[in-house]
Amino acid sequence: MVARSLRLLNRSGWPVFKAAAWPYILSLAVLAVFSVVLRLWVAGQPDKDPTHLWAAMGVLPRLLVFAVFVATTWLPLALSFGSVAFLVFQDCMGKATSTAAAVKRVLGRWLSIGLLSILLGIVVFIGYALFVIPGILIQTFAAFAVPAMVIEDCGFFDSIGRSVSLVRLKFWRVAAVFLFAAAVTIGLELAVLIFVPLIFPESLPGSAPIQTGVGNAILFIWPLIFVVPPFAVALFGTVLTLLYYDAREKEVDVEPIAG
Repeated sequence: MVARSLRLLNRSGWPVFKAAAWPYILSLAVLAVFSVVLRLWVAGQPDKDPTHLWAAMGVLPRLLVFAVFVATTWLPLALSFGSVAFLVFQDCMGKATSTAAAVKRVLGRWLSIGLLSILLGIVVFIGYALFVIPGILIQTFAAFAVPAMVIEDCGFFDSIGRSVSLVRLKFWRVAAVFLFAAAVTIGLELAVLIFVPLIFPESLPGSAPIQTGVGNAILFIWPLIFVVPPFAVALFGTVLTLLYYDAREKEVDVEPIAG
C-alpha cells in the first residue's frame, strides 16, 4: 500500500498536493479577515484579558468564532481530503482528470461536506474526550464518508453508512493509517514548535513579536495550520483513498459511480 501510494504521488504528486492545499489557502483568507475584525473589536474593549473578552461576547460573536474555527480546521480538512480522494480514485480507474475537476466536484457538494465535517468533528472530539479509544473508533469507521460523498454521490447519512460498511473490510489498515498519520502530523507540528524558536529567537515568549502577536502568527500559526496539514492530507489521503478503492473492489456488489 505504501509503495502504491509513493508510485502514485511520484506520478501525480503536484496535482494531488494542489488538490490538498486549495482549501487551506481559502481558510487563510478567512483567518486574515477574522484577525482584522477581532483586533478592531479588542481595541475598543477596556479589559484585554482573554477570559473577560470571551465573557463579554454575545451569542452571535461566539457563533462567529465557532464558524471561523470550523472554516480553518474541520472544513478545509474535509474539502482537502475530498479533492485528493476524487483525484486519486480517478487515477486508479485510469481516467484522465485534473485538480480543477476535483475542486469543481467538491465545491458542488461543499454544504453537505461542511455539515458532515462539523458533525464528525464534534462527535470525534467527544469520543477522544472519553478515554481516546471511542474517538479512534469513530474516526476510523467514518474514514470513507467524504470519499463516498464525493465519488459515489452519497447523501449525508448514506455516506456515513457507506463508510462503515467499507471500513469493516479494511478496519485494521484504516486504523493503522489514522494512528500513523496522527503521529506524523503531531511530530511535524512539534518540530515547528521546537525548531522555530531556535531559528528565530525573537519568537520566544516575552519578545516584541510575540507580545504584538505578529511573530506568533507568522512563525507558528502559518506552518501549524496551513503547511503541515496539506502535506499530511496529500500523503495519507492518498493512502486512504487506495484503501477505499480496494474495499470497493472487495465488495461483491459495487454501487455505480456517479457521472
